[in-house]
Amino acid sequence: MTTTTIPTANPVTITPEVMLAYWQDERRQTRQLIETFPEDHLFFYSLNGMRPFAELALDIISMSLPAVVGITTGHWQPTGSFSRSWNGEPKPLNKKDLLELWDKTTGEIDRLWAEMPEDRLLEKQTVFGLGSGPIYSFVLRYIDQEIQHRCQAILYLRSLNLG
Repeated sequence: MTTTTIPTANPVTITPEVMLAYWQDERRQTRQLIETFPEDHLFFYSLNGMRPFAELALDIISMSLPAVVGITTGHWQPTGSFSRSWNGEPKPLNKKDLLELWDKTTGEIDRLWAEMPEDRLLEKQTVFGLGSGPIYSFVLRYIDQEIQHRCQAILYLRSLNLG
């Protein structure tokens, strides 16, 4: 067995623009899945007590805005979830309203990200009082969470013989 040593003289750096593009690409994929999901199953279908896909999408939305505010400004203020009303927005009850809220959230992410200082992702902070580390690691965790939710929705589609 041979071992290859990777030179460390030129570390790889992911710019904020690349990180945002990666996050927004994942968001586009989730949005496409929301569009694809049958509306008659979007808000009610689940397996083994797991939440319906609409609830998962609302979970992503309810995490995204407080997260991007914290990521870009350093102010980590949890604001609740869609189990109640969140940030003055009523809970969507159909696919059209869910997609509109998704798009509004995406626009806010873009707007706030554009105001972020260039070196912000490298700063270390305590996030929502739960843990500390470099900001970029929390961005990646939010993206991972979204991917996990999307995978659960794909499982639902397969169980409906639609995936």
